[in-house]
Amino acid sequence: MRGVLGVALALTLASPVIAAQRPATFFVAEQIFNASLDLRERIVAQVSLIAAGLQNAVPTERFQMTTFNAIQAFQASNSLAATGYPDAGTLDRLSVATRPLFDQWGFREVPHPYRGRPIWIPQGMGLRPIPNSNGVSFRDPDERLEIHYNYFAGKYIDKEYFDTLQALRSKGAIVHYSVMKDDWYVISSTSPQGIDAYRRYHIDGTGILGFTEFWNNARGNLNGERIAILMSASLGSAMGGRLFVDPGSVGGFGSPSPHGSPPPTYTPPPGMTLPPSSALSAGDKLRVVSVASNDALSVRELPDQLSKVVGIIPPDGRGIDFDGDRKGSWLFVRYDRIEGWVPSQFVVSEPPPLKKGRKLDDGE
Repeated sequence: MRGVLGVALALTLASPVIAAQRPATFFVAEQIFNASLDLRERIVAQVSLIAAGLQNAVPTERFQMTTFNAIQAFQASNSLAATGYPDAGTLDRLSVATRPLFDQWGFREVPHPYRGRPIWIPQGMGLRPIPNSNGVSFRDPDERLEIHYNYFAGKYIDKEYFDTLQALRSKGAIVHYSVMKDDWYVISSTSPQGIDAYRRYHIDGTGILGFTEFWNNARGNLNGERIAILMSASLGSAMGGRLFVDPGSVGGFGSPSPHGSPPPTYTPPPGMTLPPSSALSAGDKLRVVSVASNDALSVRELPDQLSKVVGIIPPDGRGIDFDGDRKGSWLFVRYDRIEGWVPSQFVVSEPPPLKKGRKLDDGE
């Protein structure tokens, strides 16, 4: 069953006026947060607060009340001055406190087998990948945790949201919170049998892409909701460009955790196809996919979501040059007078121009 984290989030969503109140010390903490941490460090700090069970919202580059309250709570519980701002002592203590959790979870970026968009999966927990008709599922051998990363073609986000809520309530489930935006939704619930669940789905092309996580605390507390929020943040980044970090950046500020063994490399199980980008070759011409008509594909200076944007490619961009240079899920491309890194899930190989038949002149 849910602990303080779920209750706190429900109260926050239900009481926006209360959540919006900011004491004078908040603004001092905000200035220190913005001045002392770069973008990556701000995200890593919030990811660590989520892992500690103190921040119940996905990370952003902005300092908000959720982060202020989370830092104060951590400081108070660790006999530190509850200032609400992330001084070096607080960050060091937070890193030490959360490092064992990140070592246990062993997050790795795993792409959807058909759509190619990567999300964090806690591979360090011995999850078994199992292909299904809509994507891939992951199951814990001890039946404590189950994750389904699926794409449903032809489904509408708003209808799926309301149908899911109705189905949960008709079965007697407790809905802790639910959020519906223009192109995504989140639902957190607990079944009458005590099975907790977290769902996040986004519009993707002509369908919806997302994950459902189930966890059973009766078989062992894995901090399933913290895992779900971190997975949710990674999906939001993959779908909408929200700032985030690589799994190796957590567990220590800016560097992989030195404790324990590295998380296992993800290997797709038999029967699972790799995302289209994995088949790209040097010299291929690419085109943009899965970018809204009123949006553009950002080209970045480095293969990192936090890196500087050096240019954009329109949503119908074609003829993008790829020389074979890749790093993780990022590709180095050239388009027009721009060169830089783009996420591989937003480009596919263009077929060569179709040759047309013609009558050959004599002598040809």
